[in-house]
Amino acid sequence: MTDEQIIEAFKMSDIRSLGFLWEKHYDRLIRYASRLLKDDFFVEDVVVEAFLKVWKLRASFIRERAGKITDVIDYHDLVDRIRGYLYISVRHNCIALHRKQITYERLRKYILLDLTEDYSDSSGMEYELSYVENVQQLQEAVLLLPERSKIVFELFYSQRLSYKEIALIMGLSVQTVRNQKTYAITNIKARIFGIHRTEVNKAS
Repeated sequence: MTDEQIIEAFKMSDIRSLGFLWEKHYDRLIRYASRLLKDDFFVEDVVVEAFLKVWKLRASFIRERAGKITDVIDYHDLVDRIRGYLYISVRHNCIALHRKQITYERLRKYILLDLTEDYSDSSGMEYELSYVENVQQLQEAVLLLPERSKIVFELFYSQRLSYKEIALIMGLSVQTVRNQKTYAITNIKARIFGIHRTEVNKAS
């Protein structure tokens, strides 16, 4: 497809235009994301998300560059801007993912320290803690939290806000914020270790 065909297809919401951009830029974006991320497991996800954003915002690209009087469109310039947006979006997605990984790594360490109180047998504790090192399990557990607990968790661990700051933002008392964070941690632990122990029991 030519630049003009791509943009005209965008205007008509023709999915073939996205497919052409995919074929043209996907491999390069994958390599770009691989340089930004330590874990290749998430590389494809951040690239796909960038393409989905472009498709969702396709009408905005046209409106922003169409002339107010003549409505003349510079097709080549628009295609270049879309390509640039893809790279910017991939970069932002990688940064956001990195911040989330830091958050969950902090939570993992918190849980590991907290769990030391639950075990008198160090070998038993080591066996259980090996399961917690799967960060993906933590992410899934957080997604299942009630909305208020999830927000408190994100503000505390991701934004590093204090109890008082979170209380002001959410219109809650400091004690309620403390309770919500404790509730979140308790539920995350219960889900992770509850599922794990159920699987162990079934296997035995």
